[in-house]
Formats: sequence, C-alpha cells, structure tokens
Amino acid sequence: MDWRRREVVPTRSPVVLLLILTGCWISQSDWDDWDIEHGEFDTAEVEGDADTDADGDSDTDTDADSDTDADTDVPADDDGDGWTADEDCDDGDAEVNPDADEVCDEIDNDCDELIDDDDGDVTDQSTWYLDSDGDGFGDADSASVACDQPSGHVPDDTDCNDLHDYLYPFDEDGDGATDGCGWRQISAANHHNCALDSMGALWCWGDDTYGQVSMAPTGSGYVFINSGGEDNCALDTAGSLTCWGRDA
Repeated sequence: MDWRRREVVPTRSPVVLLLILTGCWISQSDWDDWDIEHGEFDTAEVEGDADTDADGDSDTDTDADSDTDADTDVPADDDGDGWTADEDCDDGDAEVNPDADEVCDEIDNDCDELIDDDDGDVTDQSTWYLDSDGDGFGDADSASVACDQPSGHVPDDTDCNDLHDYLYPFDEDGDGATDGCGWRQISAANHHNCALDSMGALWCWGDDTYGQVSMAPTGSGYVFINSGGEDNCALDTAGSLTCWGRDA
C-alpha cells in the first residue's frame, strides 16, 4: 500500500476503507483525484476523465467509437451496395461485394480472395479449342473453358483435321464464307494422282517416270489441278496455268 493509502484511508474516509476491504481497486488516476483536505474524491474532475466503461476512450458512453454520444455507430457503406466496409472487400465499388458474381476481369468480385479462373464460381469464362497443328483452327471435340486463353488453344472450332496444318476450312471463291475444309481437290491419272490442300498447295504421288510427281510446282495459291496420262496442269489465283510431266 503506498503512502497515500496509509495516510488518508484510516482517518479521512470510511468509504475508501470499505472499497479496499471489499476488494475494489482504485486506479492511479482516481487516487490523483483524491481531495486530502476534505477526505473525498473531486467529483467534478472524476466525471471528466474517469469513466467506467471498457472501450479505451475518455468519453462516458459504452460504445466502441470515439465520439461522445451514447449510440453505437454502424460501419460505413460508401458505395451503397448494402455491404458495410467491414464486410465489403472494396467499399468504393458497388459491383464488388460478397453477393456479386465473379467475372473475368482480374478482380476479386465476390470477396472470397479468389480471382477469375482460380474461383470455381466464375460465371463468364470463354470456350477455347485445342489447335494441335497450329493452323489457327481448333478441334471442336477438344474444348475447355477459361478466362484467359490457354496455351495451344484458339477460339475457333472449325478445323476438320487438327493433325496437319495444311488442312483447314477454306474460302474457294473469296466471298468470305467457308466452302470446304481439308483437301480442295483430288485429280487421278493413269498411274499417279495430284491434290490441292487447303492452302492451295499441290500434292502429287504415284508413278514418276516423266516427273509428273517430282516436278510439281512448290508453293501455294493454286485453285485447280488436272491430271491425265503422265502429266498435270494447275491453275493459280492469278489465272496462270502451269503444266509438268511427259507432254508438258
């Protein structure tokens, strides 16, 4: 017991003695308010700085805010989405809250700490198709959904042969519509054959006695091929005719 308790408690105030005997603790700040001359606490000063609540501030109400009114303040909802700042992960954006749909925008829309493809609740993923041959056309039977384009996938699903990059949908007449997919044309002769792939490149195979196979022009852009006997002729997009083989 410090000297102030020894001096004033026995002679000045039975009330203080009763508080100590009953186990009530008097804080240091309250001892500072003890009026030794009159044997009592300075009531006016106590009411100004010694409240009995446990909220850690110096006001006399019992709520957890720091103002002096006796109400309990509700956390703000700055974006007006119905979710207060202590619940909303972005109280400045009404489109972001625990009730929102997760969408593909690199933002945690629904406040579950998961973004886009990492969130199983994402709603607007795109469909992508495997493009094994890298021709820009995907296989409709190999689809997956994701926000971001997976490696080796494309948004197109019209490839008819995803194993060869020279076989894909083509527009033969140039009207913007697909006229076919894969081989454009196959022409058969006596002992050899030739064909046009999707790029308009020539493929020939079979008997090569007169060079009707090995002498086929390289490159692409051919639109028609005719094989007969031991020779061939092909027409390109410019209207030029190229022939090779026995009678070329």
